[in-house]
Amino acid sequence: MTKSLFLASGIFCCLLGVEMLVIDSAMLRPFSGTGETRAFTAPEWAPWTLLSVGAVTILHFCTVPGSAASSFDED
Repeated sequence: MTKSLFLASGIFCCLLGVEMLVIDSAMLRPFSGTGETRAFTAPEWAPWTLLSVGAVTILHFCTVPGSAASSFDED
């Protein structure tokens, strides 16, 4: 269970980092429809940080051994 959480969070961080590299800014609108829209612009370091954190988390997923029950061979 923990291993899959590492993989999911690593993939999420990588995808969010790639998305921030491609999109310069995002317009945020309120759900009600009334009100002003706000522009969100990520700092220049944010996409690269998310990509590297995601990559390290995915590498951590690859190096963590499986559960103890699956490590025993049953003949």
